[in-house]
Amino acid sequence: MDIDLQVPLCPMCGGVLKIESGATSVKCKWCRNTVLVFEAKKQGRISVDGIPTLADRIDSGYTFLNIGDYERAFEAFDYAIQIAPNNYRVWWGLVLVGTEKFTTYRDGIFKKQALNAVNLAPDQVSKNRMRSQYNKYIEAVNNDLEYHYGDGWKQN
Repeated sequence: MDIDLQVPLCPMCGGVLKIESGATSVKCKWCRNTVLVFEAKKQGRISVDGIPTLADRIDSGYTFLNIGDYERAFEAFDYAIQIAPNNYRVWWGLVLVGTEKFTTYRDGIFKKQALNAVNLAPDQVSKNRMRSQYNKYIEAVNNDLEYHYGDGWKQN
């Protein structure tokens, strides 16, 4: 059985791994984590015989999110989180789905997911961006603002 190495991702930081043919392990150039190729294949981060990779699932989640299909986006991210619980992009995708891209408030249950995404992000720029977006959202909710399409969060 040939292994098709399509966009394998590091389970720690989500960075793209470059795996040489026949390699049994690879060190992530971003976070220096060592990934065992066999384990990555088993966990679905390497495509085999057309089965979607983790990257495929994440990309699908963001595609569905961008077209407003929150149910299918949630399914993609929910599947991805099962095989990559340390991937910040998956956690952030769940935050965006659950808040409908910060347009709907749902009991604050996404704070844990947002904190996971921030804590797992591979660089300070990503951490700051996510933290800022989430804090603006919570500030709007705390100030009892309502979301108005096209105008954002406004006082009624």
